[in-house]
Amino acid sequence: MSSQGRKALWFIPVGLLVVLLVSLSLYLWIIPRTELEVRTVYHESPGGGGTGGVMNVNVLLTNMGNREVSSLTCNVVVMSDGSTVHGRSEGGSISLSRMEVAEISMHFTGSQYEEYTITVSLSFNCCGNTEVEDLEFTTSEDEMNLVFVEKVG
Repeated sequence: MSSQGRKALWFIPVGLLVVLLVSLSLYLWIIPRTELEVRTVYHESPGGGGTGGVMNVNVLLTNMGNREVSSLTCNVVVMSDGSTVHGRSEGGSISLSRMEVAEISMHFTGSQYEEYTITVSLSFNCCGNTEVEDLEFTTSEDEMNLVFVEKVG
């Protein structure tokens, strides 16, 4: 093989790498996108003697897109049996730049042998558009630690 043929072979992987890096850059920084990751973490801390325990619900909101999210409100409600409200938490107006994180935490006393429904209601503005989303998760009585991940936007 001639030396010109070997030089030409080096341009193929380098050219593919350049195309890949440009495509990734376009996706991450140039093409506008709205993507809000909602990570809901449920943890039971059982009490002794059958007296119940403390249940913790944390909602982590991460702006994974490249647009700013403003006027973000997050309401979390925990219910059992479809009607009994065990806890409620409301997050005020939050603004998130790219890769910023906000956290909404709540604690309530309950039974580790009960199933709960966690409802996360979101409302936010992005580039003049208002988006509203309701997410619902159900716990299981035999699981003490649960993580639910959803993408909105």
